[in-house]
Amino acid sequence: MFRDFVLNQLPRIYSAFDLPATTAQEDVVGIRGARALRLDQRALALVAHHVNEIGGHGEGMVKQCIVEAMLPWPSTWMEYNLDGVHVGALIVQEGGKITSIAYEGDSDHREYPAFVTPPLMSLTLHQATGKFDLRVTPVGLKMSSGLETNLQDDLRTVAKRNIDLAHATISSLIVISRLIEARDVLELEPELPPSRAERRRAEREGIPAPRSRVSRLDLGRIGKAEYRAMRPEEFPEDDDEAAIKRRSHWVRGHMFIARNRQLTYRRPHIRGLGEPDSRPLDVTASNRNPEHCQVLR
Repeated sequence: MFRDFVLNQLPRIYSAFDLPATTAQEDVVGIRGARALRLDQRALALVAHHVNEIGGHGEGMVKQCIVEAMLPWPSTWMEYNLDGVHVGALIVQEGGKITSIAYEGDSDHREYPAFVTPPLMSLTLHQATGKFDLRVTPVGLKMSSGLETNLQDDLRTVAKRNIDLAHATISSLIVISRLIEARDVLELEPELPPSRAERRRAEREGIPAPRSRVSRLDLGRIGKAEYRAMRPEEFPEDDDEAAIKRRSHWVRGHMFIARNRQLTYRRPHIRGLGEPDSRPLDVTASNRNPEHCQVLR
């Protein structure tokens, strides 16, 4: 998993920049203590679709989603593969703020990258206002000091990439938290304790063991039907005459702000290839259970 590769590389990266070992240890402990998710490619596509859809409704809806967002875990590690690039982010919600710091691996389409690109910037969203702050990381400060002028543009490009990924991962996690609440859209593997090898390694290094193994996040029954309708080109077998008669008609799932100002997910209604539900169902956050959260689209 990319998380484990990042944990292995961080102390070496910080050492290469002559940063204190305690700085690396703080980041390692933060990642180890987070609930860890790995997005399947199809789940990533569905989440990205809903994120883009919310953005298409304008700044008002985006801000409302940020204000109302309650993530399922105070601290989350989320990782996925984007066009061959390994992406991972630590996302923390605390005190009305959501902060993300994103890491990237090289794009050789391998299970484990050859190196990790250290983040130069982190992003914090203030939920009350929808505004965000940027913070230069210790590695970013080291890299920017004394850098030759002809390399400054390259550094700015990497920093902008960090910011874009941090914003995307926050938006994605808010959507994920809402879709998990909606039955059968996403399926998350149960949280399992770290392996014996992980616990022994942590004991040798004198740091806490990971909170859990990385859980896979995949599509559930409704999510699969929605994905199939979104990407018909990936299912050429549906083009035969018999399949055309059975082909599902997608009344798509979408998110909206309900009258109670809660972000609400309206489940997709699939007609044709079997009815996942007999009628559309609105799923909203419960005011009596703050852990049942709303999502940023």
